[in-house]
Amino acid sequence: MLNYTRALLGGTSGKNYWYTTYNQTSHFEEYYTGAVAIDSSNEDIYWVWSRDDASSPYDAIIISKLSKLGIELDQTKWAYSSGSREFRIKDLVISSNNQYIHLLIDSTLTPYVLSALMSDLTKIWEKNCTEGNNTNNPWAIRKDGNNILTGMDFTDDTINSEALLSKIVGSNGTITDISLYNAGDIRYPTIIPGGGAGYYYCLLEDYTDGYWQIAVLTSAFALSHVSDIVNDTITINCYDIVYDGTYTWISFHSTAGTDHIGIAKYTINPGTSITKNLEKSISLSTSTNTTKTSRMAKDSSGNIYILWTSNAGTIYVNKFDASLNSIWNKKLYYTSNTIKGYNIYIDANDYLYIPFVGTISSNVRPFLAKLPTDGTNVTDGVLTFTDSIGELTISSGSELIANNVSTLNKHTNSHLNVSTIITKQTDPTYTLTKTSLL
Repeated sequence: MLNYTRALLGGTSGKNYWYTTYNQTSHFEEYYTGAVAIDSSNEDIYWVWSRDDASSPYDAIIISKLSKLGIELDQTKWAYSSGSREFRIKDLVISSNNQYIHLLIDSTLTPYVLSALMSDLTKIWEKNCTEGNNTNNPWAIRKDGNNILTGMDFTDDTINSEALLSKIVGSNGTITDISLYNAGDIRYPTIIPGGGAGYYYCLLEDYTDGYWQIAVLTSAFALSHVSDIVNDTITINCYDIVYDGTYTWISFHSTAGTDHIGIAKYTINPGTSITKNLEKSISLSTSTNTTKTSRMAKDSSGNIYILWTSNAGTIYVNKFDASLNSIWNKKLYYTSNTIKGYNIYIDANDYLYIPFVGTISSNVRPFLAKLPTDGTNVTDGVLTFTDSIGELTISSGSELIANNVSTLNKHTNSHLNVSTIITKQTDPTYTLTKTSLL
């Protein structure tokens, strides 16, 4: 078992919020900050993070199964059975029937989707999700009932990037896919279940021209229609898309004026129209802290949360209502140390889960925090835990300035094209195996 530290931060019996970290002294992957999935039947937590192993195979990922109180129940290491190869977690989801856990893995030039039983983490299947011998970059995995949706980009024969979108049957790994492209570089695709009769919504970024676009796919995984592009003759990076049953939300990072992040709210009528309703921009008061936006989460009351990290090594969380009015904003930081976080999750009881990494005394350590969304202690501006390497603190995000950026421009353009269906291949050299750490 890896040595880890856990501390309660508050809350009532059975609904505690807490903080935990593994006392990893070396070999931790700094740029992959971990991912979380919650079992809705019993509130067990699956926390996955990447690790460089000192022994062969060199790279591995660690899956820790925790109780809702943060107590470790099981721990497993997944790695290649032979050779050394980059092997890093990007994201994971749990099937709607709470039987399978599906992981999206970045493995050198070969992205994998790995499916395992939740009960004992026995592998059911693994798929090599790649297009030929091109460079492939996995970006996101989302749940579609008991099936899986994945988005990744790959460099095609013309050195441009295309978006590869896949729908995978959770029980056996059967794949349906489509590739979207244009004259530029399409990157960072995220696909989610949408509204209507089995439609899917996909957020795309044109890295070359700096804009975002939403594509709608039919239940048969064919391109239905796309939105107008949104840009401001500037660089825009898009990061996440969430559908709440009525509206579709996206998060983005823009370099117009002071670097800032933003949220846009859309109404999508599948097969007909895509309309932007609202937009909210948030920037730092100091231009030295370039913002890096990331994932969003929605609670049961329709509030939306966005997490992002500044270059200074501070994590910020903003909470908005459905009209994008600010409710609170907080920052999470470690005294005299740097932390980074790019994922945020919420469970059925409206608790937030934030996996992150901290560079502590020259060592990189993985962390996971479970926090309330109702304002308990969070709005007090005082939530601090002290351990041997400093203070982990949540306080008011007073450095934020909201709504100080003009609305981005919209340009009518729908030049997305569909390429031929991509055929997946099984990697003949490397096989993923697990080792229990308990």
